[in-house]
Amino acid sequence: MLAALPQLLAAAVAVVNLVAVRATRLPVAYLDDADMHEQMVRFARQSFAAGRDPLTRWFPYLNEGSPQFLHYQSLGAMITGAIALVTGGDVAFRWSLYLLWALWPLAIYASARIFGLGRWASLAAAAVSPLLMSRTGVGYEVNGYLWIGYGLWAQLWGMLFLPFAWACTWRALADRRWTLPAVAAIAATVCAHFETGYLALVAPVLLVWLVPSDLRRRLVRAVVVLLLAFAAAAWAIVPLVVYRRWAAINEALAHGPLVNGYGARVVLGWLFGGEVFDNGRIAVVTILVAVGTVAALWRWRRDPLGRALVVLGVFSLMLCWGRTTWGP
Repeated sequence: MLAALPQLLAAAVAVVNLVAVRATRLPVAYLDDADMHEQMVRFARQSFAAGRDPLTRWFPYLNEGSPQFLHYQSLGAMITGAIALVTGGDVAFRWSLYLLWALWPLAIYASARIFGLGRWASLAAAAVSPLLMSRTGVGYEVNGYLWIGYGLWAQLWGMLFLPFAWACTWRALADRRWTLPAVAAIAATVCAHFETGYLALVAPVLLVWLVPSDLRRRLVRAVVVLLLAFAAAAWAIVPLVVYRRWAAINEALAHGPLVNGYGARVVLGWLFGGEVFDNGRIAVVTILVAVGTVAALWRWRRDPLGRALVVLGVFSLMLCWGRTTWGP
């Protein structure tokens, strides 16, 4: 019974989420990007019901229209659109938004266990995961997704797959039996959300160097994982590259910090000021991150898993820096 306690407590965290955001199931006119995502689900459902592939159809419901399912991350919309054949598009979208966010702690717990963390450490990660609050409001946090936030539904799908992409990649570099799970998780992350896909694709590149004594074999496995992942995600990547000159550009965001990054000075200021993880409140999560980072660095030489978590965390933070490292 004691061995099962961490799993039960992780499930309890998810139940608290389910209760806290239960209003997400209600019909509502969305004020953010979720409005477009809901329409993509309706469109996918309509396409499947007519026996057609949404990837090959013109999407006329945004500005003057575009081949949206080719230029935009559409895996989540197509999965939800298939479910919508039974439930209807709006119901499927609302419930996907509700469940993906509320059950996020379970994904964190499961992926942490795959990584090799102990039950109680995995539980701690799961318990903290719904509490993140960033300065920008577009991170892996409740404000990024629900009605009061930005409606970044595609990112929510990527957020679900990314921990498994990292964990399975780490295992695949040491054990080839994890190769296909790593490939599937990386490809799913890429096809669900392109920007989160960068974090998934970089994992084999970064993690391969952390065990020098087994470098040659790990290099071969990293190459295999990357090649197979690109092949599995080719249906999303190839059209994006081939037809990139016809892709729409969001002029409102094209030259802003959400696209170009904020610069290291700003991001590091937010980090040490508690605004990356605890914006607007006491920096509890920031302190926990600091303690965990110090512990991992202290055990750097004898703990490859700690090295892996530190490297992935630092790289994720660097993505916020943008093109100009010390820019404004």
